[in-house]
Amino acid sequence: MHITLPRRGPRSRRSLPVLALLTAAAMTLPVAAASAEAPQGGHAFGDASSTGRQVADGPSAPGLAWETDLGFALANETGTSILASNGLAIFQGRAVTDVPGTPENEADDTRGVMVAIDPTDGSIGWDVPAMDIAWECPAVATSDGRIITTLKGQTLRNPDFDQHLVALDAETGDLLPGQEYDGEAQGDGRMQPCSAGQRMVLSPDETLALVQGYFTFDHRIRAIVIDEDAPNAWTLAWEVDLEEVDGSEPSVETPITAATDGSGFYIVHRWDRSTDPDTYRLAKYDWDGNPLHHLDLPSPTNSFTDQTMVAVDGGVTVGLDACAGAAPDATSTECLTFYDDQGGAFTERWTAYATSRGGNNTFNRIRLLDDDTLGGWSEIGGGAGIVGLSVADGSLLWQADTAFSANGNQFITDASGNGYFSGFGEHHVRSITPEGRFRWTIPFCHLDTGEATIVGPIGRDGTLITMRGDGADQQEVFRGFRADAELPKGACPEQEERVSGLNRVETSVQISGASFTDDGSADTVVIATASNYPDALAGGPLARSLDAPLLLTSPSALSAATRAEIERLGASNAVLLGGVGALSPAVEEELAGDMGLTVDRIAGGNRFHTAQLIAERIPATTAYVTEGINADSHRGWPDAVAVSGLASLEQRPILLVAHASAPQPTLDALDAMNATDAIVVGGEGAVSAAVVNAIEATGVAVERLSGTSRFGTSVEVAKRSVAAGATTFDLWFATGLSFPDALAAGPAVAKDNGVLLLVHGTRPEGGSE
Repeated sequence: MHITLPRRGPRSRRSLPVLALLTAAAMTLPVAAASAEAPQGGHAFGDASSTGRQVADGPSAPGLAWETDLGFALANETGTSILASNGLAIFQGRAVTDVPGTPENEADDTRGVMVAIDPTDGSIGWDVPAMDIAWECPAVATSDGRIITTLKGQTLRNPDFDQHLVALDAETGDLLPGQEYDGEAQGDGRMQPCSAGQRMVLSPDETLALVQGYFTFDHRIRAIVIDEDAPNAWTLAWEVDLEEVDGSEPSVETPITAATDGSGFYIVHRWDRSTDPDTYRLAKYDWDGNPLHHLDLPSPTNSFTDQTMVAVDGGVTVGLDACAGAAPDATSTECLTFYDDQGGAFTERWTAYATSRGGNNTFNRIRLLDDDTLGGWSEIGGGAGIVGLSVADGSLLWQADTAFSANGNQFITDASGNGYFSGFGEHHVRSITPEGRFRWTIPFCHLDTGEATIVGPIGRDGTLITMRGDGADQQEVFRGFRADAELPKGACPEQEERVSGLNRVETSVQISGASFTDDGSADTVVIATASNYPDALAGGPLARSLDAPLLLTSPSALSAATRAEIERLGASNAVLLGGVGALSPAVEEELAGDMGLTVDRIAGGNRFHTAQLIAERIPATTAYVTEGINADSHRGWPDAVAVSGLASLEQRPILLVAHASAPQPTLDALDAMNATDAIVVGGEGAVSAAVVNAIEATGVAVERLSGTSRFGTSVEVAKRSVAAGATTFDLWFATGLSFPDALAAGPAVAKDNGVLLLVHGTRPEGGSE
């Protein structure tokens, strides 16, 4: 069967063979829509002044609730996507096609516009195309119903305005009289507070708008009083001239970015251009503009600094370039550094980078997931993906391979810490948990369009809004996704490819090649005997956790095809599943001696004990429990094979039982992992009620997942896979009549975020479910 997935580069496509036919069926599970309190204001999307988390939870399952065509197109560099206190989603950007109601735009027009969308039905609440918004300057929303933004220049509606800070009514989009700040009129220069990235934030009590100068000759930070009851124009509360800080005269440049916490705000800016390399400074000020402390950074900041500053847990993260020691053979390796400032001075808590590889460790769009985890785009783990980093020590907790790279403003997190992102590849939008597990995916083909240009914000009813220029006319299309809606099938392609070998060993090699297409792409391989199924059944989730293929071999000697695949992969480590009765000493000796691999054998006294030992290496509190022994060769394995892809995706162990009894190693495994839940796969014909009772007697809650046959059970597992984030764009089919071909498929299916189904193999009506 096989699959089609992007592997390298933007929009790349390749056919990924697996075990049978790829089609685009849509399996969905009904999930209740998320609910949340009404938002109390908010900052700009991509706003580095906060943790980046939305005020509501997004959809727990994807369904298209509505589509709205704006009628004109915005540039990809859309500056703002926020949720106003009245619940309207506010989008701000640069118009690149003619805007209705305004004179025709010139080819190089940079007219800034703002549009308000109702998340419940997609209706346009208002738009202000005639007012030239400074689109580069992310707006902010207040809890009293205002949008604070900057006008870029004279406009049709307001010919006297020029670079003013203003307030708009979030209900109507109208300018609020008297609520404006004209820097030129007040003698402190034209208001140009933005270029790229975040340049404006609100004080915690929303009385001040903090703006930073734009041009290199304007090295000031201004705090503007934004009192809604001000009888006259807003006034300057205070300003900091960076050239006068510490009484020195460095070659100061405008601050790059800002992040805030309750006690003050952080900035990073170029401090001194006379040094080599230039000196950059991290500084903190209180909300009265008083400098608290600063630190000259050990290296220049990277190009994504404005997208990596997150103020959390008594400190702030900063993206750096050319980090000392990060890559001995590279001079431009990037890193993410966390600076504590709880002791009255900045101290480095940790620096995250990959010490073992040169090249690009880029960090981009860093957000707080849960209280202990930062998430965002990075290549730190090898390849492009979303990573999770420990707030405490910066360690890499997980990396989710996305098969494509970041695309602009494409990572947000909801109130519960779930992430939502898009990028170049074949997915419009995806969602991921704080633990790094995909929740759901919407492939391009379901919407007949490409990746989302903008992801966010999330309405208080749980609607996730995306934006995408659609078709040759580049009309901007907004879409709202909710759990209570259905996802259209669209025009998903039907492609088929078969992966097979002359025997079960060679089929496992071909599956490995389908998942690890590049030579030298797997550091570790997991090996099980081809003559029996128990060890391989439990080994799938372990292989996926190691980003390794599951290979089969003859029990008496390393099969030639398996050896050739290990050499192609460039593996330096091998994990053997089972004792010497399953894989002889000759296999281990060839791997460790002749081939020079480091060999690790996981072997228990029997199949149940081996599964227990494997489970110890997969931290989880939920386990899948399946039948793992039967005198009938057609039984004992189907349900474990059916759930192997899902277990590998969710990183949960597979434990084995007999039909009528729960072996002690299985019960011990549940106890050792502090299991709270066990999911029994298969009906009572496979796992009896007595086994369920024995597990429940240990205090573990049991759920049964089953159909009327092995094929029906695989369908139920597939539905659960979709709910867990797998995509039906990639369907893998394997015969349910014999075990060998499907044994190696589980980790490969999970690697591609696909769904595995068992079929009859010779008679389609035999597996009609």
